Amino acid sequence: MSSPACPPPEPKPAEGRLRRLAVFAALATAVAALVVALLLTGGHRRTHTSTPAAAALPPPWKVRVDVLNGAGDINWTRQVASRVGALGYRLGRVARAGRFDYPRTAVYYEPGGQALAVRLARALGTMTSPLPGGSNPRRLVVIVGPHRGPA
Repeated sequence: MSSPACPPPEPKPAEGRLRRLAVFAALATAVAALVVALLLTGGHRRTHTSTPAAAALPPPWKVRVDVLNGAGDINWTRQVASRVGALGYRLGRVARAGRFDYPRTAVYYEPGGQALAVRLARALGTMTSPLPGGSNPRRLVVIVGPHRGPA
């Protein structure tokens, strides 16, 4: 006669509690390490583009931006102007440019305003170009070219 097969022993309730406790301890350790890392770095994310010059730039709301329609599509120009305003810049004029043959959108700057123009151009995904003359480095002009790709 063969003996009847014995069912495997059921896990003890303490084993399940120990597993949960181990998982909780691992999560608590990970959260604590993250908090320590943030405290040690001051909570600031550093990127390769941050420079002392970028830190010295005035905030966007102290920069006036005129947005001009350079391709004939006033709706696209207004969308770009809304985006500039949403970035915190102070909108000036939103109007027609002197002509409608601009091939692409660009941020133009007066002497001394190149760093501000670069910051806005990066946010808009476009290029910069100097304006001839002028004396206000905190004034930028965005001339909107044809709409290409998603908004």
